Amino acid sequence: MSENLNLYIIDTSSLIQIKDHYDRRILPGIWKDLEQLIIDQRLVAPEEVKNEILDGDDSLVPWVQNHVRMFYPNGDLIGLTQNVVLKKFPQMAKEDSEKPNADPFVVALTLMISQGPQQSLISFNPIVVSDEKSDLIKNPKLPSSQIKKIPDVCNHFELKCINHLEMFKNEGFRFH
Repeated sequence: MSENLNLYIIDTSSLIQIKDHYDRRILPGIWKDLEQLIIDQRLVAPEEVKNEILDGDDSLVPWVQNHVRMFYPNGDLIGLTQNVVLKKFPQMAKEDSEKPNADPFVVALTLMISQGPQQSLISFNPIVVSDEKSDLIKNPKLPSSQIKKIPDVCNHFELKCINHLEMFKNEGFRFH
């Protein structure tokens, strides 16, 4: 019998929320639990998430540089990102194409994991972690050509999407 584990594909928005609200010096347990998920290969992100953080001057930069093993290369995701995600949801593409844009890559990585064969005793339930707020809650009739938020795109592709607090709850994160 195989075991099912959650595999979290995290967006930049959630990493920034965690950094902003849970200081490592005050709440080291959260950061240790994040580390363990990375070690267990259960917290991943597309390389574009790393690029978004490195593009800024955020205090998260050193943490990202120390956790490069959690980032999945963009190269394998470009086709899925362009031909599936952005084709259906063109508004996910940022107007400034010079800046990194992780959102469609987060969805593409989750699609790739959910559609790929899992050939081990452990099967993974891919879950997107994003702290973006749904646009469809405010405007349920928004056409797909105008949808740009990760939770709404995940809903279309029938991908589970939660925020960082739900991930903490699912995994029993420690706050001390």
